[in-house]
Amino acid sequence: MATKKSDSDKTAVFKKELKELLNSGLKASKKGLKKAGEAISEFGDVSVIKIDITKYKVKLEKKYMELGKLCASTLLDKKTSSITKKTDGVEEILSSIEKLKKSIAAEEKKLRGKGKEDQKKNSADKTVVAAPAKKSAAKKSATESKSVKKPAAKKAAAKKSEGKTTKK
Repeated sequence: MATKKSDSDKTAVFKKELKELLNSGLKASKKGLKKAGEAISEFGDVSVIKIDITKYKVKLEKKYMELGKLCASTLLDKKTSSITKKTDGVEEILSSIEKLKKSIAAEEKKLRGKGKEDQKKNSADKTVVAAPAKKSAAKKSATESKSVKKPAAKKAAAKKSEGKTTKK
């Protein structure tokens, strides 16, 4: 009977360890899913901002084309020599252009703000990596002895001896 009791104790301990292991795995999964959800949400936000910027830029290009067409038709058809803000239609187009430029600037500012938030979050999550170990004194001296330069007199003598052998 003593073995049955010890077997049941072992089983209970095993069950307890298994339960703890599963609980820790569940917690890790929840944490990972939460981080993944946040990352997807941030990616979605950034994507929406980029799409908005692109839409505003396309509208801005259309307004510039509209302004160009208006100026060309005014100069050619009405035979005028100049165009000002007071010319029919010009002021409205210019105000639209200014609004679009402000909208683009505001969206780009949002985008930069998102980038800074992401950098702060990422820097808090990153693991610190240790710097490479320094060379030992023995390795240092061996490396330095290999890189010691020859004195100028020895170099000159070596060149002279090379020159004698090649001039035969």
